[in-house]
Amino acid sequence: RAGLDLHGRFGLEARTGRVDFDAAGEETSRQEAIAIADASQRNLGLFAIFDRPLGDRLLLSLGARGDTIASENRGGFYGDLARDEEALSGHLALTSGPWRGVTATLQFASGFRSPTLSDRYYRGPTGRGFVIGNPDLDPERSRQLDLALRWGRAGRSVGLSAYRYRIEDLVERTIE
Repeated sequence: RAGLDLHGRFGLEARTGRVDFDAAGEETSRQEAIAIADASQRNLGLFAIFDRPLGDRLLLSLGARGDTIASENRGGFYGDLARDEEALSGHLALTSGPWRGVTATLQFASGFRSPTLSDRYYRGPTGRGFVIGNPDLDPERSRQLDLALRWGRAGRSVGLSAYRYRIEDLVERTIE
């Protein structure tokens, strides 16, 4: 299987505001700001997945994906900025079995996540506090090693999984 993933977000605008009232409920001040004046992000991803039996009880699965992402911000709190990124990710997995309903899978995978426009360029209030974007965020990258044992028979199943997961440059919002 192979494919193309093309998506984007265009013309993002975010305005913030604050209205203060006195004890009698009368408006005392009003403040407005443009957090994001005009931002866009385009993502092009190409991927391929290959599954191949290796004998009667072994399956090999390989997958690869390449992404190119371009983001741009014009105006707003952070001003005019642009960023381009490229990344490769994928997986390699071996599944063996079944033996009396038992299968075992060992998988190594790597992943990539680019920060959203809001992660990078939004600065303002949200339902959880005041968010401060970071235009210098690097993409999040992950590596994962999984082992899974599964048993299933007559409509019943049990699974046991173990994994090791590492994330570099975790994308997380700062809230004041």
